[in-house]
Amino acid sequence: MKIELREISFAYRHGRPVLDHATAAPLENSISILAGVNGCGKSTLLKTAAGILRPDSGNILLDGVPLKQIHPRELARNLAYLPQNPPVPESFTVEELLSCARYPHQSSGAVNREIISGSMETLGITALAQRQLSQLSGGEKQRVFLSFILARQAKVWLLDEPFSALDPAAFRELFDLLIKAKQQHSITVVIVLHDINRALTYGERIIGMKNGKISFDLPTDSAIAQIRQLYDLPDSALQCKPVFL
Repeated sequence: MKIELREISFAYRHGRPVLDHATAAPLENSISILAGVNGCGKSTLLKTAAGILRPDSGNILLDGVPLKQIHPRELARNLAYLPQNPPVPESFTVEELLSCARYPHQSSGAVNREIISGSMETLGITALAQRQLSQLSGGEKQRVFLSFILARQAKVWLLDEPFSALDPAAFRELFDLLIKAKQQHSITVVIVLHDINRALTYGERIIGMKNGKISFDLPTDSAIAQIRQLYDLPDSALQCKPVFL
């Protein structure tokens, strides 16, 4: 499924917009990294792309259809958004939370249980099924939230810093799972990462943002010079080899 951002502008209050005619080429069956300094509009752009914020102007399209024309249940089936700190009840067990991921599909109980079980197994959290979220570590919660996205079976994933609580080994393991899911299910992923070395290592495309605008949208191997300029880094920085090359 393809997502496209066209001339998106948004302001929380009257005055300088947080997003200023942000436009990106259509994103489809790829892992794209949103990059830029703090406050440049990355998280706000994800929220507008998810339909949580309504842009003041411009359009977000899924397979050519504007978001505002898509029924909420259909949108939830096709698009999944994971914020930095998901607002979920800490008293929920892992299994209870994952059951909520299946609501848009209205599948049978047996089908839902099979999909939820498979998502927990993939993320290595089967043993946590009856644990409450309040009893989990930060890294365990991030695995649970990714399992939630996987159980949703959406075709577009919008992820805001989903791996911030993970050590390097766990990060690599989960990003490898993300790459595998993209390849197996033709998923389109847009992800905010503040670690630029990881972004250049794991992303297929880098979308650079500055002052609410998209300043470049390039394949990872072509974006290193622009990334250095975006973050004012020396030429010796960012010598990563992308895993997709």
